[in-house]
Amino acid sequence: MDDEVSAATRTLESMKRDTAFDLIDSANALPAPDGLALVLHAARMAPEIGEIYAAAADQMPADSDEALLLWLAAKGMAFMLARSRLEELDGHAWDHLDCRPFIRASIGYARCCFRRGEHDTAITELEQLLKYDRADHAGVRYLLAVILLAAPRFKRFESLRGEFTSDGKAFWLWLDAYHAIRTNRRSAERKACVDRALEANPHVLPLLNSDQALNERKVEYYQIGSFEEAYAFAASEGGRLWRMDWRTLGALNRHRRS
Repeated sequence: MDDEVSAATRTLESMKRDTAFDLIDSANALPAPDGLALVLHAARMAPEIGEIYAAAADQMPADSDEALLLWLAAKGMAFMLARSRLEELDGHAWDHLDCRPFIRASIGYARCCFRRGEHDTAITELEQLLKYDRADHAGVRYLLAVILLAAPRFKRFESLRGEFTSDGKAFWLWLDAYHAIRTNRRSAERKACVDRALEANPHVLPLLNSDQALNERKVEYYQIGSFEEAYAFAASEGGRLWRMDWRTLGALNRHRRS
């Protein structure tokens, strides 16, 4: 009888966890407060799931104290699960499922620190993640590149970019253009970088110049050179870097007209 009760209890707990994860997945597609309401419901069902705190943090203003505390909680809970694996996997942490929530929570924490102006903390966090997962399955390099430009740590950006010189994605080319303007490269070199970015995706510039609010969750898939790709970049931290820096954006527009 006791065994039957224990089995039933385990089944119920498993069902609660499965339902909580389903609620988190649904919340990720919704804006606050609807998404947050689902996350809170998931927390009541299975408060031991660290991903709940990450999902709640993602529903908060990115630079808020609440987001910072929630990301720290998510990261701390995920670390308890991943701790024994991070070092022993020697640069291949993503290969073990227990490490992935920690990597994701650490990215969220770094982004929150970046939005709060804590650039050094964010950079240190992301550079450590690249040591844990050298193949960078989670795309840490993209956020790190933006923060290095914003900090500004131009030499470190150049070093990171040097590791991906063959990557011709619009994301990198638009950051190359930003870097060329901000570091005041020779006019011909700046123009060449701007031209390469525009050739990779000309839809980016109108979005950078637009006052419309952009939703980074709006685009899930895109084709190279498409409007959807441009929207994804403009709504990302890379696009926000351009849009928040009106001097550099103004210089971009002048280069475009020349």
